[in-house]
Amino acid sequence: MGRATAKSMAAGDECGDAPRRDPASAEERQRMIATAAYLRAERRGFAPGHETEDWLEAEAEIDRQLACG
Repeated sequence: MGRATAKSMAAGDECGDAPRRDPASAEERQRMIATAAYLRAERRGFAPGHETEDWLEAEAEIDRQLACG
């Protein structure tokens, strides 16, 4: 279990049967996003010009993690 089924994916539930975690505080969420954005920048060698993209992708990634647990 824990995997999203076709039915749950069709219904827009990316998490499927995954357990939900306690909501993060705004500060914790911000810290998690900043760390994820930093790691994205590090993977591409800190080349300039992608800061906003790194942040937005990190934000989406963390929000998915927080929603799914």
